[in-house]
Amino acid sequence: MLSLGAWPIFDVSPDGRSALDPTNGLSLRPVDGGPAKRIPLDPSLGAYVTGADFSPDGRAIATADPSGGLWVARRDGSELRRLAVAATGTSWSPDGRSLAFTAPGPRGVGKLVVAAASGTHTLTIAPARSYQRPVWSPRGDWIAYVSKEDELDLIKPDGSGHRRLGPGSNPSWSPDGSRLVVDRPFPADPGPTRVWRGLAVLDLHGKRLHLFEYRDAGLPAWSPRGDQIAYATTDSLGRTQLFAVRADGTQKRELTHDPDLPGNLWSGDLDWIRWVTQGPNAGRELFYSRTFCDDPTQ
Repeated sequence: MLSLGAWPIFDVSPDGRSALDPTNGLSLRPVDGGPAKRIPLDPSLGAYVTGADFSPDGRAIATADPSGGLWVARRDGSELRRLAVAATGTSWSPDGRSLAFTAPGPRGVGKLVVAAASGTHTLTIAPARSYQRPVWSPRGDWIAYVSKEDELDLIKPDGSGHRRLGPGSNPSWSPDGSRLVVDRPFPADPGPTRVWRGLAVLDLHGKRLHLFEYRDAGLPAWSPRGDQIAYATTDSLGRTQLFAVRADGTQKRELTHDPDLPGNLWSGDLDWIRWVTQGPNAGRELFYSRTFCDDPTQ
């Protein structure tokens, strides 16, 4: 497990070998050390980027310019093209041919949009009042998205089959696409006026299969091997750390003892959790990014 908090990292490649570093424009940085290699992007993108994500095969990147425009390029920066003037929460389809994102709309109501990575066409498939990242199912047949605060919905990429699953945010799919894990609010003892956030495993009709009532748990990430779910919550000392649990809620264990993680998960200092999805370390290694620290911790 590797913390990338010493660098302002946007994403880690699917094989876990490279990270997208926004220093000096956009660079590829080896996660095991060594100098970063700058990605030469077209000047039309601007002087710096505000986000970047690897495609599922690691051969392309989606990146955002300072005004929120969405661009796609090959990993070496070539074939740069703009897909949208304004986009947030960009997510690649499993086959790397499309991206889903939220675009601004009239009267504060956003739009969930699917665009071809080639730039040939876009399709608005649903309204969305939340700007959380939509998440494609592993087979690419569904997109999970937060339609408004703490309301999780499913929709097919062509805009059909809309379903409301109920309360939840930060969805992560099981590898077989049959379940999602989300963080969702639940009443804390002794009464309903105080609310924690726990983890819930749902089927595709919103039926709750398991509820893990961990105090202020969030950012769940289902492993690509399907055997465990990583997430962040507070430890016995009140510090946010990474934990893992089996999908049925058993065998909870602490993964990190990082003194630089914030005491409050919702402070924004913990950015993301990523599993390695390709190569010999797929499902065995994960990365997390925190905003402030002095040195990366292995």
